[in-house]
Amino acid sequence: MSTGEGKICPNCGKDIGILGIMLAGIPNRIKCPHCKSRVKYQNTFLVISILLVIGLILVVLIHPLVKKLHISPQPIEFIVYIFSVWLLWQPAEFFAALYLRSNKVLESVKKSG
Repeated sequence: MSTGEGKICPNCGKDIGILGIMLAGIPNRIKCPHCKSRVKYQNTFLVISILLVIGLILVVLIHPLVKKLHISPQPIEFIVYIFSVWLLWQPAEFFAALYLRSNKVLESVKKSG
């Protein structure tokens, strides 16, 4: 792999940035912030699987901690729970984006139709 294949949009030649990857949610739903074309990383099954396991672990670990806070009413407790999971998820998403940019190759998504 040549330098930049995981960072540079294959359509416009500009760096997609870390935020573009993080906002996509999964590595095959990325939109270039410059040309708005869809791009994806090749061979990401293992990365997605690891992220799913990390997410599941966060959900399981955070639930009892939020319950111990004894927050009322129930909708507020749910909001605190979701926000806590989201906040603790961000480092995993950030490091996954760094890994993808350094180790995977971006390719254009062909439109079907």
